[in-house]
Amino acid sequence: MYENFVQLLQKYGVSAYKVAKETGISQATMHDWKTGRCTPKLDKLQKIADYFNVPIEYLTRDPSVMVEAHNEPIYLDEETRDIIDELRTRPEMKVLFSVSKNVTKEDIEATVEILKRMQRNSE
Repeated sequence: MYENFVQLLQKYGVSAYKVAKETGISQATMHDWKTGRCTPKLDKLQKIADYFNVPIEYLTRDPSVMVEAHNEPIYLDEETRDIIDELRTRPEMKVLFSVSKNVTKEDIEATVEILKRMQRNSE
């Protein structure tokens, strides 16, 4: 779990201290997770998942090979996973996760372009 947390820290350019302060989870608790002294409780995992706007499963599974859609694993190549990770943080793009699973990178990119055009036309 801690490795996934570190990846999120790096991706979003924040420190564990900042996450601790903003979630109310002590740094000592996070250190215990890092050393394996204890495992995170569900409520604390949820706070971290909410902070980074990722599903809780992102923290508990290997994010390099899987993302979640409706709590079902979708296995993707790394490039597609990166695109989905980026999109899942954009509320207007979350529709992608509710309409399909096991899509290709090209399908996702084409859909994003369509949504962008639709958004530009409505402005």
